[in-house]
Amino acid sequence: MKSLTNWAGNYTFKAASFHTPASIAEVQEQVAKIRTGRVGGTLHSFNDIVNNDVHILSTSRLDRIINLDQVKCTVTVEAGIRYGVLASYLHDHGFALANLASLPHISVGGAINTGTHGSGMTNGCLATSVLGMEIVTADGALLYVDRDTHATLFDGMLVSLGALGVVVTVTLKVEPTFNVRQIVFEDVPCADILENWDAVMGLGYSVSLFTTWGPTAVDKVWVKQRSTEPPVCRSLFGSNQAQTDVHPLKNHDAACCTKQLGEDGPWHERLPHFRLDFTPSSGDELQSEYFVPRAVAPVIYRLLQGYAVRVAPILFVSEIRSIAADQLWLSPAYGEDIVAFRLTWKGSEAAVNLMIADLEV
Repeated sequence: MKSLTNWAGNYTFKAASFHTPASIAEVQEQVAKIRTGRVGGTLHSFNDIVNNDVHILSTSRLDRIINLDQVKCTVTVEAGIRYGVLASYLHDHGFALANLASLPHISVGGAINTGTHGSGMTNGCLATSVLGMEIVTADGALLYVDRDTHATLFDGMLVSLGALGVVVTVTLKVEPTFNVRQIVFEDVPCADILENWDAVMGLGYSVSLFTTWGPTAVDKVWVKQRSTEPPVCRSLFGSNQAQTDVHPLKNHDAACCTKQLGEDGPWHERLPHFRLDFTPSSGDELQSEYFVPRAVAPVIYRLLQGYAVRVAPILFVSEIRSIAADQLWLSPAYGEDIVAFRLTWKGSEAAVNLMIADLEV
């Protein structure tokens, strides 16, 4: 029995064999042989969705850029390529993706299959940029799917958690490259944010709140604006912009974070919170996330504040983000605009699981 640990170090994936095919043909050959198994990308997962006692197939070596169509504004890539690598290539060729997750380290195929998202009142999850995919099915056959070939099913295929087979190529829509500025406000009065929720979350193209659930203030408000948007004011409800780059977590070095302080820079160097060449977030951590309709987000915030004292010993920070509605069947934002409450935990997994059980009552 072989084993492999996720990047956070909290979960060990075990299997009789791990497969790392370097081509689509190898994926077809191996799938046809093993028939039953699970698929992993960058193994960012904090749970056992990839675990399988028999076979785990990794797409990490399927990392080529196949074609950039500058006329149709599309790019086709192998599913194992990381967003940070793809983003640099696109920017160098004058193009961009509409949005990115907070981590550029994750693979395109893994992010799409699991409904991964960034933030922004008008930004859908990353799968909404997909125009087509190639999937290796259980018998080793190669199936191409898009809205023309599978008009009534395509929305159900994009966020599939690997249930349809191994996604090996993805075609994404792109747009002309753009610049983004990033500003952080610290210790913003909580009451003002809750009373002006949509206005705060709409301050920029992408906005995130970072909080440790204190009674009076939200620790940090991260505002990412396209350079064409009017700059935000210097103060937010009396709280000034940070004068040095900051990390989402207290007492962590901001060197791993993307540049802030209102300095314009390429979209792929501002939309993620973390730089590709550094360990993201804390590294040694656990995460859980809850999705709620946007209209009730302030109510949920107040409810979670009631757990602040109990949560404090095992919490690094919580991040709150907006995701626009889509029509993808298994997307957390299916049919309505939502807000995601992500909790980044420290401490033992047992203590975290007990706290999660109480939160979910």
